[in-house]
Amino acid sequence: MNSIVDDVKKLPLSERADLLLALQNDTEISEYLQATEADKILFSEIARRDAAFKNGEMQLTTIDDLKSRLQNRRDAL
Repeated sequence: MNSIVDDVKKLPLSERADLLLALQNDTEISEYLQATEADKILFSEIARRDAAFKNGEMQLTTIDDLKSRLQNRRDAL
């Protein structure tokens, strides 16, 4: 069974160019590729934060702690 890439390689140059142009202008493919790249960035950031938390380089703050800190800052002003 041939792969799609093998089939595309067998096409004449003009047909490959037309196919490339059609793929570049396809909004659904573009959105899919951007979403896939965004997922990679998101997952790498989550992994970085998990590692930082495990190594003690990052501390988690609860919403209540954050509210009280912001209230203290406002009161100090």
